[in-house]
Amino acid sequence: LATGNGGTGATSFAPGKILQVVQHAFTTEQNYNNSSYEASFITGAITPSATSSKVFVMVETVATNNDTNSSYSKGRIYRGTTAIGNEIHYDRLDSSGNSIYRYMPISLNYLDSPNTTSATTYTFYRLKQGGGLGYIGINTTLSTLTLMEIGA
Repeated sequence: LATGNGGTGATSFAPGKILQVVQHAFTTEQNYNNSSYEASFITGAITPSATSSKVFVMVETVATNNDTNSSYSKGRIYRGTTAIGNEIHYDRLDSSGNSIYRYMPISLNYLDSPNTTSATTYTFYRLKQGGGLGYIGINTTLSTLTLMEIGA
């Protein structure tokens, strides 16, 4: 990282060293009912210092659904318009299959290899299947997107 940006000015780093951390915090509640993936408000960018760097992406929020036991939501991380990592599936059923209204903490992580030194945007996308609405950022609880550049 350049000295003007608070770095040491060094141009090489030991593998695995955390080079920078960028955290984006939000206190927004959002509902949705789209049956295909669409972007949420949880989004932010990081500019890697080397093409060999990896970016560890961490999404934290709270979610729920407000419909019958046939409804569920899914979420996943996107780099730009490209889906990366695995989906997370969340619904409102208890262990007996009964429909309940509950808040579900969502924690989704992925170690990405963007292969660029350009600003790279990451976004949490979500979708809703079945009736009713899905929600994230319940009661304006803190939702975060943390991006860590890791030297390769």
